[in-house]
Amino acid sequence: MKNEFLTPLINKIGFSDKYIILCNNFSSFKDGKTPSINVIRELNNTYSCLSYSNSDMCFYMEEIINNYIIYLSISFNKGLIECIYSIKIKKEELAAFASRFDSLAALNNNKFEDLVKYNLPISSSDSDFKSILEQVLMLDGEFKSELKNADGI
Repeated sequence: MKNEFLTPLINKIGFSDKYIILCNNFSSFKDGKTPSINVIRELNNTYSCLSYSNSDMCFYMEEIINNYIIYLSISFNKGLIECIYSIKIKKEELAAFASRFDSLAALNNNKFEDLVKYNLPISSSDSDFKSILEQVLMLDGEFKSELKNADGI
């Protein structure tokens, strides 16, 4: 998957603008907090599409769309929420594309760094974490929906 294909796809869903808003709405670095184990368990039960790795402190999911395997990792520590896509062609071993959400946002908006206080959303409470996760999953859903409908892949 090449950037010349990916860039218009994420632009179509307004990925950069939505991610900028997410980062700016959750930017209290000094108050950053890892979610409680109870919230992690609750979210793991709420979102059946997600799996949880205790050793990596992350949620992850894998989905096959067209000829691609899409892997999303959502890691968190001390409030920082890092989301990474790894996309590979089914028949190949190595990822065809891997990127953090902030790098994806910068693909469509070269002023991304100037428009956010921090390039990752930061949760300062369990409620923040739930909201961030919900918004990340909405962005993921929009991206995958566009990928399913995209021509030439």
